[in-house]
Amino acid sequence: MPDYNIIFGGGKFGSYFIKKLEDPILSFVIDNDANCLLANEYPKMKIEEAHKKILLDNTKSQTKREQNKFFFIEGNIKTVYELLKIKTPNYIVPTAPIHVILEVIKVLINQEFPNISLSPIKPLSSFQKPDEMFIFSFDKSEIYLSYASWDEKCPDNCPSPLDYCPFHKRKKPITISEFLEQQLVKNKYFGFKSTQIGPGYGGIEGKLIKNQLEKLFNFIERNSNDFPIEILVGTTCNCHGVLSGLQLFNSE
Repeated sequence: MPDYNIIFGGGKFGSYFIKKLEDPILSFVIDNDANCLLANEYPKMKIEEAHKKILLDNTKSQTKREQNKFFFIEGNIKTVYELLKIKTPNYIVPTAPIHVILEVIKVLINQEFPNISLSPIKPLSSFQKPDEMFIFSFDKSEIYLSYASWDEKCPDNCPSPLDYCPFHKRKKPITISEFLEQQLVKNKYFGFKSTQIGPGYGGIEGKLIKNQLEKLFNFIERNSNDFPIEILVGTTCNCHGVLSGLQLFNSE
C-alpha cells in the first residue's frame, strides 16, 4: 500500500487540506515559490532526499508519530512526475490554479516520447448537458463544467452531495465525472476523478493516476503511425470539472 501523498500547491488550499486531515501520513508539499504560505511551515527537503524517504520501509524503521510528517519541496510539475516514477502515492492533491494532471501528462510525453511535439487545442463545448449544469468556455485550450454558476461560491466544507446541491438549490442529475465519461469518445478521453476525502477537500487516487497514465502511454504507442492525434484530459469531481485538449504530432 502506498504510504505518502503529494500536495501540489503550498498556498491557501494546500494549507486547508493539511489542517483537515484526520490521520495524516508522510506528505510532500510541492511549490515553485520558496516564499509560499507553507514553505516555512515544514522542513525543507531536496528531491533526492524525498526519493530515499519514499523508498524507506516506514513500518519497520519509523514510529507512527514520525511517519505523520509533512515536508516542503521547492519544485514544479517535473518534481511530481519524478516522485510518481519512484512509487505511487496514496493521493495527488492538486491545489494550484492550473490543470495539474494535464501538466503531468505533458511531462510524461516530453520525457517518454521525445520525438512528439504538443499543441493545445480547445475541446468542443457543444455537449448535451442537463439544464442545471454550467459550461464555461474562454479563450484557452480548456473548458470548465460546474453545478455552480460563475458568480456562485461553494462553501469550504461542502460534502459534495450526489443528487442535489442544498447550497445553490439545484438538482444534479449526473455527476460531472460520469457526464464526461458518457459524452466523450472513451479511447481518446483520459479522466481523472477526484475522491472526496472529507468535507471540502479531496484528491486523485494514485492508483487511478498510474492506471490512466499507463493507458495513455499504450494509446500513444498504438497510434504512433497515425499522427497527428488528439487527446482530451479531464479532472473532475461530483460537482465540477476541467477539460483540456492536446494535439500530438511527430516533430521529426
